[in-house]
Amino acid sequence: MYFRTIFFSLFLCVALFSQESNKIIDKQNDKNIFDVTEENYQFFLAKKEYSIIYFYSKNIVESIKMKDIIDKIELNELKDNYLILKINTDTNSGLKKTFNSYFLPSIVVLKNKRVIYGITGYIDEKTFLEGLILSGIKTNEF
Repeated sequence: MYFRTIFFSLFLCVALFSQESNKIIDKQNDKNIFDVTEENYQFFLAKKEYSIIYFYSKNIVESIKMKDIIDKIELNELKDNYLILKINTDTNSGLKKTFNSYFLPSIVVLKNKRVIYGITGYIDEKTFLEGLILSGIKTNEF
């Protein structure tokens, strides 16, 4: 009986977390851009075919400038089949190691959870950045 209660409690917690995460996606879905952590990034990777992960640090000026550009990016060619996930490496350093993103700022593009493309370094123009991401997706080069 005790184990059933614990199991039910865990099941309820997972269900509530899933509902809350779906609410987050529904609220911000118009931009497809989310701040994620080591704890929840896997949830977001499963939601769309393409995941564009932006790694930044608040201690690097170019990182913050590019983060502002990322916040305005629109990849219309991908329709609604992508998410942009922003990861602060100051608080999520494990993900930086997971994706080998040691130089910041950097972007890693995944298709169905598989790395297909990466960009490292500061890019200051929204149109150019969009073009680089789309070009990398089309050629699947990394």
